[in-house]
Amino acid sequence: MVMKNKKISILILTLLVSGSYLFALDSGVGTTAANFLKIDAAARQSSMAGAFVAVGDDVNTIQYNPSGLSNLKKHELSATYVNYAAGLSYSYVGYLLPLPKTKIGFSGGSFGAKMREADAQGDELGEIIVGNAFYSLSVAKKYGDLLSWGFSFKAISSKVGKYNAWAYAGDLGAIYELPIEGISIGAALSNFGSKLKLLYEEDPLPKGFRIGIAKKLADPKLVLGLEANKYSDNNLMWNLGAEVFILKIIALRGGYKIGHDLNSYTLGTGIRMKPKGLDEFELDYAFNPMGELGNTHRFTLITRF
Repeated sequence: MVMKNKKISILILTLLVSGSYLFALDSGVGTTAANFLKIDAAARQSSMAGAFVAVGDDVNTIQYNPSGLSNLKKHELSATYVNYAAGLSYSYVGYLLPLPKTKIGFSGGSFGAKMREADAQGDELGEIIVGNAFYSLSVAKKYGDLLSWGFSFKAISSKVGKYNAWAYAGDLGAIYELPIEGISIGAALSNFGSKLKLLYEEDPLPKGFRIGIAKKLADPKLVLGLEANKYSDNNLMWNLGAEVFILKIIALRGGYKIGHDLNSYTLGTGIRMKPKGLDEFELDYAFNPMGELGNTHRFTLITRF
């Protein structure tokens, strides 16, 4: 028991010390690579302003706090698609394998577009692919009934035409259920690893730290999340999100962001059903205004079996 408590203390201390270091950093906008790693993985989380570090109750918690996987009991498969301006698109998939004592998660995402290549005189040379992708493996477990921990290993790639580069990173997270019913706190580190070198440029990944609190009610089903997050190339940001279910199948969601460059509010909805004889499924939608870049519409389908 002493050794177990010591491991828990080391985990929490690592999260808090590393997070405090990031909070102390000044903003360095434009100094990191692979910033697509900050994109919200799914519509539910996006419509709640990304305030999910202490919520962690579906497979898409992999991006926000991998320890949330430890509370899931069914197989979960998730797929997301977002279409941006200028031909850019983002796709994401996530899967949870619920082993008896350990939960294993797999996820992958891509962000990019096809573009026209031209020479110095402006003559077109053809079409090239500019894209980024990541692939991750996550492991999560519980210590007792109150503490969950998890980590992810990620491989990240960046491609411009025939040039390609790779980087490797890890995430670490924990969620603690307070003795007060329905309240949890969570913290997570993300993207700690090697630099990404493409051609002659070598840039670090956007290291991040999240810490927050969540409140869950069962009847009516309500989720509230509040978190602070800090990336190594941004100032401190705050996210507030809420979700309420109507008739137990229709979800209404909203969120508000403080300190973000583009959108401040987020909206979304979802429907969760289990037809007789079929697996449970959930279809989510998120609306995110992006200022001069236009509005984005995000769709996610989750099935549980």
